Amino acid sequence: MKITDVEVISFRTITREHPSKWGYGYWGEETESGQSLIKISTDEGLEGYMLGGNARYIEGPIKRMLVGENPLEREKIWNWMDQLVTFGHSLPESVMGAVDCALWDLAGW
Repeated sequence: MKITDVEVISFRTITREHPSKWGYGYWGEETESGQSLIKISTDEGLEGYMLGGNARYIEGPIKRMLVGENPLEREKIWNWMDQLVTFGHSLPESVMGAVDCALWDLAGW
């Protein structure tokens, strides 16, 4: 099995959760919010999804790294993402974690 595509799907939704200045959320009035979803597709028709992700990272260095790779080799992929810092890129751990969760979702099929 090989990864054929990695994409970020952006959408708008209604939320009542608002961030506080300390980074926690609190319940408040309904507002419109932008969200994203990572989708990893394979040549066998399986897909993995995870909320979150930044198109700049996912559709850039992450996609170039993952297309053609075995999605079940999650530890190797994690180490590659972690090593991008060495090559002049810096991935936020939130992006790395979202990709990892999408790979775990795909493995659950």
